[in-house]
Formats: sequence, C-alpha cells, structure tokens
Amino acid sequence: MTQRMEESMRKMIDGKYGVEQIKDSLNEAMSEARANANTQASTQQLPSQRRSRRIAGSDDEGDNHEDEEYPEITPTDPTSGTQRPSAPSESFRNKLEDAKTRYQSHSLYNRYAENNDYVDFKRLVHDAQQGGDDKVPVPEKRTWFQEFEAPPPGVTTHAQDEEEDDDDIAISRATISTKCPLTLQEFRDPLTSRKCNHSFEASAITELLRGKQSVQCPCGGCQQMLARDDLHRDKVLTRKIKRLQHAKQLEEED
Repeated sequence: MTQRMEESMRKMIDGKYGVEQIKDSLNEAMSEARANANTQASTQQLPSQRRSRRIAGSDDEGDNHEDEEYPEITPTDPTSGTQRPSAPSESFRNKLEDAKTRYQSHSLYNRYAENNDYVDFKRLVHDAQQGGDDKVPVPEKRTWFQEFEAPPPGVTTHAQDEEEDDDDIAISRATISTKCPLTLQEFRDPLTSRKCNHSFEASAITELLRGKQSVQCPCGGCQQMLARDDLHRDKVLTRKIKRLQHAKQLEEED
C-alpha cells in the first residue's frame, strides 16, 4: 500500500514537471520560429539593380531604351552546408525530448527531496507508521532513496519486455553500462550475449572470436562461453544506451 502511494506521489510530481516542460519547450520553439522568420525576411530584402533593355521597334525609326528593375539574385551554394531551419513542430518535439532526458538524468534525491509535496507526504507516512509519536524523528532525506553506482563496462541488464518510453534514465544507469569492456569506449554498435546479458562492441567481440568456436565472456567473473550464435543486437537495449549517452552529452553541455 505504502509503495503504491509512493509511486503515485512521484508520478504526480513528474507529471507537474512534465506540464512545465511542455510550456517551456513550446515557448522556446515559438521564439525560435519567430527569430527564423525575421532572419528569412531580412535576407529576402535584396538590393535591386537597374538594367537597360533594348526594345526593337517594328519600323526603322531607331532603337528605344527602357529602364526596368530586376532583383539581384545570389545563387545558393549547394556545398555551403547551410541547414534549413527545422519546422516549429519538430523543434518543439526535440526540445521536449531533451528536457525529459535532462529531468530523468537527475538522481531521485534531486528530483524529490526538496519538493514540498513529497516532503509532506513522507512526513505523513512517517507519522502514521509511528502512531503519532513525535519522539521518533523523520529519517534524513538521503535515506529516502536507494541510489546505485554505475555498473562496470559490459553490464547491460534489463528486462527484455521493457519499453524505452517507460524507462527512467536514473534507474537505467544502475543496470546498464554504455561502455564496452573490451575497448573501454562508448558503445556504437553493441552486441549482447543471450547467455549472460553482457554486451560488447561488435567489431571488438568479432575480432576476439576470429578463428575460434567460442571464448570465455570477457567480463570479469563471468564463466560463460560465448560463440557467434550467442550474440545478437538488442534493439530495446540499444535505444536505452543511446538515451543514456545523449543524457551524458546534455549534462556536459550544461
């Protein structure tokens, strides 16, 4: 019962923050669209040049000249690399996804410990559990959350039926490493073992298996023997890894 109430309270807080994210992302996308529109309008006000055009008469009375205005067109260089501004709807979706990723990257403590609604909820639960005894103080906030250290390279444990949209980055960090245990570099194309759920960079594990029927799993402490047929590309896991890597990039930018 208490666990369900805890989950509901956190979802309510996440939902409130989600509404703020939508508003902020929409405002940013609108401001960006207005700025792009102003930039395009200014570039379209091109200088004109006057040019004479000789008009041939239908008789032999001579030539007439008439001045006409032509816009001065500057050809676009296809190799300039200038990117077309993204549509407002696309900009909004990208900004909202980045905001969601940033939020989910925060630890549980940073998300909830200073939220007044959550603090009041924890106090009410504590009071109910203690029967109204004020002599037992509310536990320190840091004891409210079970935070985990990042797993070693190659450890990529996750439920096979998990949907990436329901994934919490802060929780995934406790079970999924984004680095290969062979190269110690960030994953680009991970292959996962069906036997032990350890993952490796495709090129590295393929090279290790070259000319061999099987090898012992390179992750420390694992005794499983791996063959080529034991490795596969886990699409859900790959998406989770890319989200974790994107979250790291956003944190570095901040």
